[in-house]
Amino acid sequence: MGEIVKEEYINAFLAPAKLVWESELSQPLTLTGAWVASQSDVPEDVTAVVGVSGQLKGSVRYEFGKGSGLAVASSMMAERLLVHDEVSISALGEIANMITGNAAANLEKQGFTCDITPPSISIDGTGNETKFPGVQIIAAFDSDVGKLNIRIGLAESSMNGGPTEADDLPSMASALAKYQTRVTSVIGLSLPSKRRW
Repeated sequence: MGEIVKEEYINAFLAPAKLVWESELSQPLTLTGAWVASQSDVPEDVTAVVGVSGQLKGSVRYEFGKGSGLAVASSMMAERLLVHDEVSISALGEIANMITGNAAANLEKQGFTCDITPPSISIDGTGNETKFPGVQIIAAFDSDVGKLNIRIGLAESSMNGGPTEADDLPSMASALAKYQTRVTSVIGLSLPSKRRW
């Protein structure tokens, strides 16, 4: 059985993603889509993984294409980076850490106290073996600097005593439709009905 990814978990990341991106890169970040991912979906070439524990458990992945990752890191460091090295890895990890930290603060306001791990970075799939609990939601963003996917796989831990089975929700299709409606109201964007790149 899968586990629930509630819409409030997803919403907690949307405003922080836009805020951090625009603050650090001086570029607007646009939400282009959201969908339910499968466990078999292949992550992007460059991925920052942040673990979450406490009243919520799971992981959040910040996925960049290789070119997007370099462009983002170059913009943050104010210098042109040609390869992924310690400098670019540090920059991408910082983006992931700032977004997740702000999202954790949002979740705490909703009654979910969480701890986060320092980001780990994988290049070309190395270290991407980490599995998510149950259902994952991917929120896709685009900007002039590059694309960003945030893949969120969070569920309530047993310490909360809350429901975790996916069959306590309506069908996944209706759950995602409800989530998309909620996203529109939160940040004032109309989501496309299908994945867009």
